[in-house]
Amino acid sequence: MFDFNEANELLKDENQVANVEVIGYAIQSDKAVEDLKNSIDIEPLLDKAKSYEIANVEQATQALSMALQARKQATALLNSKKEILRPQMDLQQAVNKLVADYRDKLEEIENNLKDKIEKWIDNSTEEAFTSGLDSIQVTDGSLKRVNTWCFEIEDTAAIPFEYICADHEAIDKAVKSGLRSIPGVKIFLKQEIKLRVKN
Repeated sequence: MFDFNEANELLKDENQVANVEVIGYAIQSDKAVEDLKNSIDIEPLLDKAKSYEIANVEQATQALSMALQARKQATALLNSKKEILRPQMDLQQAVNKLVADYRDKLEEIENNLKDKIEKWIDNSTEEAFTSGLDSIQVTDGSLKRVNTWCFEIEDTAAIPFEYICADHEAIDKAVKSGLRSIPGVKIFLKQEIKLRVKN
């Protein structure tokens, strides 16, 4: 028979090793965040951008140059973030996969045993269950049969309006592909400025 206590002890040992690694990554992260803060003083640039006035083409081109530099810095910052977080992300992915695998197997154990118990209750000839009792109590909890209202869609055309949700993705795709009239949808042209950064 499977020894749950032994398995728990093994998991405790694995958790201690993982905790040491996580603490190491956390210490590295704190130093990286401090280094990043010390290397970038963004407030003066933000103040300058807020107070900048544009009255001619030269000032507009200077403003555009500064806006594009800001975007380049933001991209560089994101790249730095990825580099700093890579070890934690690798650990997180590994832990997530391990937990997901174990959770799936534990859920499979639970569902398998629950189904067997339900089948046994259905076929039971014991007086307690044939007289309408449909629950079992143990120290860890209980199993109880409950009635739940469910639904299945049979005819989408017959569903009342208040239960229909607009498909935003389909509408957006249709508008981008050239459709200009959809009943109940306002389609309009909105002008916006877009910046393009050269590497």
